[in-house]
Amino acid sequence: MILLTPVLELLHAIQPGHRLNFAVFQWSSILPIQKAPYMGVVHRCGYAVFRMLQDIKTIRRSKYDQVIVTSGINPVKAGLYLFLTGIRIRCGDYRSQTLSFYTLKCRFDPAISRTLGNYHLFALLFRFPPLDRISTDIRFRDLFRTRYYFSKDSADAATGFLNSALSPHSFIVAIHPGCNAQNRYRRWNPEYFITLITLLRTRFPDWGFYIIAGPDEKEEGNMISRSTGSPLLTDVSLDIVAATLQQSHLLINTDSGIGHIASCFHLRTYTIFGPGDERQTAPQNPRAKVIRSSLPCAPCNQRKITRCQAECLSSLTPELVAEGIVKDYDERQ
Repeated sequence: MILLTPVLELLHAIQPGHRLNFAVFQWSSILPIQKAPYMGVVHRCGYAVFRMLQDIKTIRRSKYDQVIVTSGINPVKAGLYLFLTGIRIRCGDYRSQTLSFYTLKCRFDPAISRTLGNYHLFALLFRFPPLDRISTDIRFRDLFRTRYYFSKDSADAATGFLNSALSPHSFIVAIHPGCNAQNRYRRWNPEYFITLITLLRTRFPDWGFYIIAGPDEKEEGNMISRSTGSPLLTDVSLDIVAATLQQSHLLINTDSGIGHIASCFHLRTYTIFGPGDERQTAPQNPRAKVIRSSLPCAPCNQRKITRCQAECLSSLTPELVAEGIVKDYDERQ
């Protein structure tokens, strides 16, 4: 969702009276924009067949005129789903063959970010300024960036955590070792994170580390926290995680949504990539740097770790990652 927010912000600026309705299968995906000024109705959908039929029936009753399937979603499944909703104008991208499910379509380009893919999709329905104008006109450039909306209560909770967990004089560094369970194959070894923190503490004694662990990576988060003596941020809302990142100075993470949240605050970020394709999903942040191996097969974008040994991750030793972070950090000072 965060990679979609630049397009949503641009659309809201051009047509501020619009309210956008969403159909989501993962509730967490809507959280970054739940408090956005353009939010309308959210259809919370399910994957079970009976639930899908009920959701389709509900959406049909809403009598929508047009719908956009955001870039990167399985075009066949999403296209068939939307065809059954009866919405007249259905917009989406396709891979190798055009699909009759969509009435407006553009070809998916794996060499561009999901943000640009979404721009091209929305431009089929809305009159957007050209991309070169967005990149040069400060009015549009400031709009066309990722966003996360959270409340003051979340900001206060984040401040309370950091004040109790770290020295007030620390350079605050967040570590996120995971990603959602279905993308487990993209995770770096937690033992590597333990060694990395030790190496960075030696080089930067004023750095104060804390660990972010969501429901899918609690085991790894607890392991790293215990081994390094770093406080653990867990069992909190995503809003509090976002607010804590806003008050941090640096993030080190694997390929996950946390890197995209950090991009909303232009947080300096180092993201460890393995099988994923950073051309599509790297954080949209000029202060973000991708760290990956130089294997000829990378990126492969494999979806199942059983199909290879993920040498692209195992070959990225803590020493190599630490060396890259130290060099880049020193050069940017």
